[in-house]
Amino acid sequence: MKELLITQPDFMETFSCVGSACREHCCHGQNVTLDRNRYQKYIKSPYSEIKRIAVTQISVTQASLASWANINPDSEGNCPFLDEQRLCQIYKHAGVNALSNRCATYPRIEHIYKNQKIKSMSLSCPEVTRQVLFSTDALTLRFSTIDQYDYYKAADIVAEERLANRACAAIAANPQPNIEENLWTINRFLQDYQRCNDVGKIKMVEIDGLRTGLISAMVAGKAARALMTVEPDPVIRGELLDCLRRFMTNLPDIRGKKRLSVYTNTLLSYFINGQAERYQAKQLLTDAWCEYALPFFSQHTSILRNYFLYRIHHNQLAMADALPATASFNLYVIDYFYLKALISAHANKNQQLTEVDVINIIYSYHACSESIDSTSQQFKQALMDLALRADFPLLSLLA
Repeated sequence: MKELLITQPDFMETFSCVGSACREHCCHGQNVTLDRNRYQKYIKSPYSEIKRIAVTQISVTQASLASWANINPDSEGNCPFLDEQRLCQIYKHAGVNALSNRCATYPRIEHIYKNQKIKSMSLSCPEVTRQVLFSTDALTLRFSTIDQYDYYKAADIVAEERLANRACAAIAANPQPNIEENLWTINRFLQDYQRCNDVGKIKMVEIDGLRTGLISAMVAGKAARALMTVEPDPVIRGELLDCLRRFMTNLPDIRGKKRLSVYTNTLLSYFINGQAERYQAKQLLTDAWCEYALPFFSQHTSILRNYFLYRIHHNQLAMADALPATASFNLYVIDYFYLKALISAHANKNQQLTEVDVINIIYSYHACSESIDSTSQQFKQALMDLALRADFPLLSLLA
């Protein structure tokens, strides 16, 4: 028997689906794929309503055994198997084993390595977003072991990469007056880490030394002083806002789109005129962030810190990534730029910021940007192209 390590954050222990009370049901705006066995079970179901819906609402593609058919949403964009209480008839009558793979696992996600499994959940779920942002211990990692006959059929975890990931988490977890100081320090750590790795395989003791040295420097005020000298770059901000405008214009009616549109329309309405007006809009949003958002976040100190702790854990920063760690982190900061702009615009319009607003903005942004829809994939690729630029001005987005 082999012993395998299971790692999961604390919020997964406390998470519970709220079902029909969810502010945006995960059975809305989704195209669900069925394998052949599940499709056969549905059309031969002893429950007449399940059988009727399967015959009329499932289209057979026969693309492969694993992708045999698709469940088509109804006229309102909902899964046709939902009953009047917005509960799943498949789950109610046939159990979890009869669900599609996505329906059975969402919002859970697993990263599999040879001798361990690292678990997480998607922020596209509103309840996950609430738990992650508003629970102080949400990103405390819990460890357990299981015994099974063999290791997972996956690559072994690279100890140095895992240590670099945990170093970034340690930097993010260190309380500073502004989260931007933590982000400046993580960026510096990743640059030094990547530079050492380019020369030769970095040693674990060197990673520990980088982490402790940079945290000490951050606590001493080095990051804060460095950020005071950074000027905002209007060019990259304009490019990012144009990307967002194209994305929302072309995005079909997928889950999260309706809610995100309310916030993006507010934000983009400030940037419809020329360069001078854009500068004024930027200042307006900066003032709104200081007047409404910062007091809110000072009362809820876990939100921004937990968001980045989540991203470091969930996206496995510096671990088995197709992108350089610095480029991956650039993407996190791009997302933060968007979220900060959306929050500021909404706060400026409504002269306040609430818990509901923050949850709605963050979950709907992630639901849309992480969708498998082709428009979402194009948006992600456009941001990736920006993040991979050698001269990407990350620090200017923190100014």
